Amino acid sequence: MKHDSQSFGLEHIPNSHATWEEIFRQPDLWPITLEGVQSALSQLNLLSGLDGANVVLTGAGTSAYAAAAIASAWAGALAIPTTDLLVDG
Repeated sequence: MKHDSQSFGLEHIPNSHATWEEIFRQPDLWPITLEGVQSALSQLNLLSGLDGANVVLTGAGTSAYAAAAIASAWAGALAIPTTDLLVDG
């Protein structure tokens, strides 16, 4: 199956090809991102500070789904989509 903006009738939307390409490129970037996060955790010795901590993970769209996946495997973590965050003023 062809995965481009035209095959889904989006050619009339300006620059939709750029968004489409970004969406389909994301799975290729996940291992690279994981490697970078693991490296930073190690270099900054962050894991010891997070042990047993309550953590809030946020994101919008795909990042919210990633946060939910991480929170489901991390005791003490809570995922909140940024679109759900409200400020009561």
